Amino acid sequence: MRSLSPILLFAGCLWATSLLIACQAKDAAPETVVQEYIHFVTTGQLDNAASLCTPAGRAYLSALREVMEAADASPDSVVVAIRKVNCQTTVSGAIDTVLCQCLEYDGFEEYENTYRLVAIDHKWWVDALPQEGSTHTEETILMPAQPTEEKN
Repeated sequence: MRSLSPILLFAGCLWATSLLIACQAKDAAPETVVQEYIHFVTTGQLDNAASLCTPAGRAYLSALREVMEAADASPDSVVVAIRKVNCQTTVSGAIDTVLCQCLEYDGFEEYENTYRLVAIDHKWWVDALPQEGSTHTEETILMPAQPTEEKN
């Protein structure tokens, strides 16, 4: 019976080590989650991006997929470089929220995007930002051209 004790001790240590490694991999920093999300979205890996999202984030990606797969949409092959990620944590009720400002470069211009993450079960999830203003899905003329005066 005494010979089982070292084997059980070794098995217990192995289990604890694997649990520790799994927990560290699961609890990625918000900056890491945002960078992975951006990579997946910009390379068209929307299913992988959705695995990092809340239900609201997945709904946004579903709508994005419809736009990207539309018959008249041209494929986008631009590689986006993330130049800077700055995340600020706030507590909203019982939910930790992080807003990450990302400076991105698509080879033509630099622009800033904001991503919202929420902590659920000690893991950061990309959530959809509440939208302000209106969103248009097609190009339209919002103000008609001013009539020109005819010369007599």
